[in-house]
Amino acid sequence: MNVKECLTSPVITIDENMSIDKALQMMKANEIKHLIITRGDSIHGVVSEKDLLDKIYSLVFDTTGATYSKMKMASERVKEVMQTEVVSIQEEDDISLAIEILLQGKFHCIPVRNKAQSLSGIITATDIMRHCYTKKVL
Repeated sequence: MNVKECLTSPVITIDENMSIDKALQMMKANEIKHLIITRGDSIHGVVSEKDLLDKIYSLVFDTTGATYSKMKMASERVKEVMQTEVVSIQEEDDISLAIEILLQGKFHCIPVRNKAQSLSGIITATDIMRHCYTKKVL
């Protein structure tokens, strides 16, 4: 089984200068937990819902009022919390490579590239389990 069979596509990408509150709203609206940050055609980073919520938590408890925190969330940018160490894989790679990367525990999603090296999707442990379950692989 290869990665292309399990990935989620299309992937939602954002600019690193998006505010953290807008990024979180985008995640909620699309019912996703990860956004890929791109510059042109290149992958520049990944931000997770947890990254954003951790930042919001620190803003709430580092300030004295909710109004200030809300204003601060609108001014904080994704680039301040995104993960820039990104590992990507190819659509043709065997799914075992994705599983190995995810099991290392450092990443919870992996951007997927096609033969032209363009971003074609994203894969998570949930995607792999969903594919195995629906295809009765287990």
